[in-house]
Amino acid sequence: FSPDGQQIAIADDFKVRILNASTGKKEKNFKTPSAINSIAFSPKGNRLAVGLDDGVVRIIRLDGDNHISFGFDGPGVNAVSFSSDGTKIAVGYEKGMVRIIDEEGKIIRSFDRGNDHNEAI
Repeated sequence: FSPDGQQIAIADDFKVRILNASTGKKEKNFKTPSAINSIAFSPKGNRLAVGLDDGVVRIIRLDGDNHISFGFDGPGVNAVSFSSDGTKIAVGYEKGMVRIIDEEGKIIRSFDRGNDHNEAI
């Protein structure tokens, strides 16, 4: 759900759909170059973080056509989560790496948890 409860984001394979939560009507549709593992709305509901199977995090701006992608060396992204102020994103990878990135994709912090999978953040 979006923070205001008006929209739902649904991911299937290579596509994200934004639906009206009341009617189920499709409002927006976005394709990705890799399979989707995780999605999260920003606190204001104007952006969606998408974690992809190829290790890329894509930030979709829902109020326009501007998308930003960040790719890092490493395995697929299993989990994404915005900070409460929306300025940072926690990214959990398949092989235990957790990165905190800013809105431009700059790595603020990294944590290596060994080979433990990160299923949720």
